[in-house]
Amino acid sequence: SGDLSVITLQKRYNTKIGNQVWIELVATLVRDEQGKPQNIIGQVQDITAKKTWERKLLLSEEKHRGFFENSQGIMCTHDLEGNFQTINPAGAECLGYSTEEFLHLSLFDITPQNTHDRTRIYLEKIISKGSYKGLVKVEHKNGTFKTWLYSGVLSELLDGNKYVIGNAVDVTERIKMERELINAKVLAQRNAHAKDVFL
Repeated sequence: SGDLSVITLQKRYNTKIGNQVWIELVATLVRDEQGKPQNIIGQVQDITAKKTWERKLLLSEEKHRGFFENSQGIMCTHDLEGNFQTINPAGAECLGYSTEEFLHLSLFDITPQNTHDRTRIYLEKIISKGSYKGLVKVEHKNGTFKTWLYSGVLSELLDGNKYVIGNAVDVTERIKMERELINAKVLAQRNAHAKDVFL
């Protein structure tokens, strides 16, 4: 049997009525057992729809990448074991890391060890239900703690690999203010009660 050499060429053409189409030419050079060219087999295919889809996909990726990179909220993706795959700059900065450092971490690295059982439950719920949300305590690089209101959604790539899209909001200060208001209200009620008793 002879050897085959294949050349693929994609080119855009203008049609007679003014439309543009993409054509893919696949040329196969067939050689004999001595390596001498014998003939060429050519195949021409209209790939306009494919090119249009690729262009739309590229624009969509660029649009979402811009949103992801510039979002002031916490946005990330991680695998089903909790290892981070992507993190936006605001998300990494929130815990004192660079984006490069963050990609070497997992959910178990940013949550206190005594809450790792909850982290495992989160991963199990994501796999079984497809989504999960709640509050989570996370640890800053400097050892302090924050509280995030998070949401995770299971997604799947074209190759079948599954991953999780996560987003979160830092509610540490909000929870602190709510607790202070509750404490102030309780204190005011106690003072009012003490005043009534005194009178």
